[in-house]
Parts: sequence; C-alpha cells; structure tokens
Amino acid sequence: MAAGGGGDYASASSSSSLHDDDSSHSDSMDSGSSGSGESFEVTLDAHGRIAGAFTSKLNFNTRVLFFAPKNASSLKPYLSALVSDASKTFVQESFWLPANLKPRCALEAIAKEIYTFHTKDARDDIDTAASGAEWWVQLRTVGEKKETISFHFDKDEELVDTHGINVHPHISTVTYLTSRGAPTTILETTAGFSYEDDISASTVTRGTLSTPVAGKHLAFDGRYLHGAPSNLTPDEDECELRCTLLVNIWLNFKPTGIDLFPQEEIDALAAPSAVADLHLHDNGDVARRLTLGRQGGGRQSYHVHEYPFGPTGVEHLLRVPLPSLESKQHHASQGWTTLDLRFARECVASVQPNKPQASGKRRRTP
Repeated sequence: MAAGGGGDYASASSSSSLHDDDSSHSDSMDSGSSGSGESFEVTLDAHGRIAGAFTSKLNFNTRVLFFAPKNASSLKPYLSALVSDASKTFVQESFWLPANLKPRCALEAIAKEIYTFHTKDARDDIDTAASGAEWWVQLRTVGEKKETISFHFDKDEELVDTHGINVHPHISTVTYLTSRGAPTTILETTAGFSYEDDISASTVTRGTLSTPVAGKHLAFDGRYLHGAPSNLTPDEDECELRCTLLVNIWLNFKPTGIDLFPQEEIDALAAPSAVADLHLHDNGDVARRLTLGRQGGGRQSYHVHEYPFGPTGVEHLLRVPLPSLESKQHHASQGWTTLDLRFARECVASVQPNKPQASGKRRRTP
C-alpha cells in the first residue's frame, strides 16, 4: 500500500486493515524494533483516518471556540487554577482519559468537556471502551531558548518507534490558558502512512494562524502539520508565560504507551468541581480570511519563514509565507485573533528536503 497525494492511501477499497506483520510496512525505526511480539490491528479509511461510521459525523474543519462559565462570572479564577495545575503536570509526556471514565481532577474535566463537545453527534457509533482523550500541557516562557514548539504531526509515537507507521488522532485541539506567547500555525498538509515516506515537494495552499487568548479553544484535523515558532511572538510578551492544554481525540483506538495520570498525584490537583461551570461555547468568532500573493490592490505584506523539522529535527524544511504581524493590541482593534490563510500564486507554502543530520535519535514532540 502506498501513500497517495494529499495523505490518501491508494487501495482497491476505501479502507485497509494493517497488521504488524504486513510485509509492505517497516516494523522498525531508528530506535529498533519493539521486540515485544505484540500484534495490533487498525483500519484506516481512504483519507488516512482511523475508520468508523462516526467519521461522517465529526467536524474536521479548523474551528475556534471559547470556554466560558455558565454563570457569566469572570473566567480568570478558573484559568488561574488550571495554570497552577499545569505547572504540576508538565512532565514532557501525555496522559490518557478513557471516554467512559469519570474525571478525577480539573484538567481531566476540561479534557472530558472537549471530548464530549467534539463527539456529541457521533456518540452512538463510538466504542467508548476503546476511545478517549489524550491530554498534556505545554509551558513556555517567552524569550527562552526552548520557547519554540517545532512543526510536527500528532501521532501514536509508540507505533512510530515499533512499526514505523503514522496513525493520527481524529481531532487535535489547543486550549490557551494564558494570552501570551507564539501563535499556533497550522498547515493543511498531511504525512504519508509510513513514517519514512518522502513528504518533500508537497505544496500547501491553506493554513491557520491563531494568537493565544486565555480561554480560546482551537480544534483542527488531527492529520495536519502544526507548530508554534517563537519568532512570531509579539515583543510585548517578553518573559511572560505561554500555557496551553493540548487534547487529542481518539475514537475506537487507544494510542499505545500512554496511561492515566498517576492516581497518587491526583490529590495535589484541583478537583473537577473547580471547573464544573466551564463549558465550550461557539460565540460566533470567525477567522479573518487573508490571501497572500493575490494580484491587484490590497496586497498583504508578508515574509517567507523557514523552519526545519523531521525525525531528528532537520530532515525537512518548511517554507511558509506569513503576514507581517502587528502588536496584539492591533489585532484586537481589528477584531480578530485567528487568520484563515490562503496561499496564492508565488506564495504557496512548501515542504522541501533539508540536509539530514548525520546521526541522532528521532525526536519526539511532547
């Protein structure tokens, strides 16, 4: 089975079953084969998503929503509690919340709210025992060397290590707990089925640029390339904290190698009741469409940025034109926090081969 254009998988039917002994796929990576002898089976549809009747009832479009308390009180105390807990759970790994498990802490309660919101129209077709939310937090201090979140594809990291294949969540999400730091940049391009598939020479005609706003929730197709490069951070955010809660939605499939947050550490976190009034709302926020490279009057100024990424961080080079960003005060005065980017003519974004690193282990994106 070969990867087709745009991330579709060429096959005689609309879906294919993949096994660890399938001779058409590598079962080892730089880190070596798993050696566990364990088998697995996952069925992907023609779009490279984990298959199921529920996929027709999910919204894979990039969307912006907001958390707000039911009683219309201030959002600030809720976010303060979540930021405090984020500092206690930032351990460079993700955790699993099964769909049929009652949340044990405030962060799990928010993850459950996100899962429930995005799956509400498909719940009758979902196996809740095999579905759930993968969640983790990111903390970055603006101006520090490690502020950048490199471009990457969300995936089952263990399957990459043990079988060399890409299996993605159905929906990826970012919830901003502070209003500081680099914007999230999403590019509508996908990886191949095999982790080693060549994704160079692919062009991208659409993307999204989302600036952090406390309480803002960004959801998008779990197959898309995304990151948060620090060179796009507004100058006024220097030394401030960028805090986000990441929740990936997996249906009828549990990513390997992730577990519940340790029970012995739950008591140190806020209880679910601390955020019981918080719920996701669609407040009508619409991304401002911006076309780069359009001929004629009103051409938007832009800069072409280059970002290396890949298994060890350097194999691919993303070249992407992005608008010249003004201060966040300017964004607010213009009434937008999210840009729907369209790349036209000479302004298309592209992924190109980059000089590979001579040696080194694959880097995981936490």
